[in-house]
Amino acid sequence: MEFIKYLRLLRRHWLLIVVSVVLSGGVAWVVTMRQTPQYRASITMFVSAADRTTNSSTAYQASLLSQERVKSYANLLKSERIASKLSSTLNGGLSAENLQARISAEAIPETVLLRAMVVDESPARAKSLADALGVEFVALVQELERPPGDARPLVKVTVVDDAQVPTAPVSPQPLLNLMLGLLAGFAIGVGGSLLREDADSSVKSGDDLRRLTGGAVLGTIRYDGAVSKRPNVGHGAMHTPRAEAFRFLRANLQFVDVDEPVRLVVITSALPKEGRSLTTCDLAVALAQAGKRVIVVDADLRKPRIARYLGVDGTAGLTSVLVGHTGLDDALQQWRDLPLFVLSSGPVPPNPGELLGSQHMQKLLLDVRDRADIVLLDTPPLLPVADATVLARNCDGAVMIARHGRTQTDELRSGVERLRAADVRLLGSVLNMVPAKHELGYSRAGDFDRPADSLTAR
Repeated sequence: MEFIKYLRLLRRHWLLIVVSVVLSGGVAWVVTMRQTPQYRASITMFVSAADRTTNSSTAYQASLLSQERVKSYANLLKSERIASKLSSTLNGGLSAENLQARISAEAIPETVLLRAMVVDESPARAKSLADALGVEFVALVQELERPPGDARPLVKVTVVDDAQVPTAPVSPQPLLNLMLGLLAGFAIGVGGSLLREDADSSVKSGDDLRRLTGGAVLGTIRYDGAVSKRPNVGHGAMHTPRAEAFRFLRANLQFVDVDEPVRLVVITSALPKEGRSLTTCDLAVALAQAGKRVIVVDADLRKPRIARYLGVDGTAGLTSVLVGHTGLDDALQQWRDLPLFVLSSGPVPPNPGELLGSQHMQKLLLDVRDRADIVLLDTPPLLPVADATVLARNCDGAVMIARHGRTQTDELRSGVERLRAADVRLLGSVLNMVPAKHELGYSRAGDFDRPADSLTAR
């Protein structure tokens, strides 16, 4: 499961990872191309201890001494002393510190061989420096290993392999650097994705929605960029995944309470721009297509949208009925040839909260309830204003809309708490605007693998 989780993470943030890989690889390539090629020349030296007897035991001790000296000589080759001697004998204008940084040495394991290497921008100068290093080091060892008053040193160093002019640079290594850059970019991209995922507290799955609301998730609705100003289900899009999702939502809403089917349903959300009004319209169309007599009431008296989305006249509507200017029968408008009737908001009033909580509104709710199988009320979001909670107290319950990747968990939790504080029944929730890549495919229009009748709210 963890592996699947990370695969989904990579799929969600693939663009960030690709950009990180490309940028990191590009930087590595540019830096590599700007580097000056370096060439390395090497010499091999043989270390031997002087054996002044023919005794085999003494010869063995001399061999051990040579091996011990090899380890020390590897450090001596990189010392400031040898770099200073080499600098004083050359006319290349290289300081002792510069030369010391160019020299490296290694003792070949289990042997008395010592390899010294010099790196330089010029292949010829690298060879010259390596040869000069051999000469200076042999002389230094003779000086250090000669006992006082004795003409022969205890240890002798002999150059057995002279330096050759290098033909290929040892650095930079374009392919290796590019691969390291790409790997670093991938690691940065994945790390950034993990950080972004941890910092993102938005709702992104039905499981999140179920956990935060504590109720059933009635459906998941696919995002469709073409759906922005009108309901999609009622405009020739009967067989799209979005239309199927609304049929799934329709079925689940009917099974919320089998014994007492819900009749007055408030559709709300925590904050604006979560697709609440369009969801209300499409759900109403889906219910009407199933033969239900549906009334849609635009109870958002602050920013009404239902009339515009469904293409009906918004001149007279809910506010007109509440103040007595228009009768309910005259304000209801049938939508096309379906058993779907629309009560638009009417003129925007200065006191929407008071109107929605008035006795006239309670009476109107009873009237529309008697005229339809189900009434959907589009309301303002919960957190900015109290209109939805005031209205939902006189209805059978509320359906909470959450937008995928936008609704924050704390916002959703606060909205649910406001409903519960007002003793409003939460019928369920809907995850809206789910990207197509998050859909679960054929036979599952929602985010569930449970039968619809198991979604009864308790």
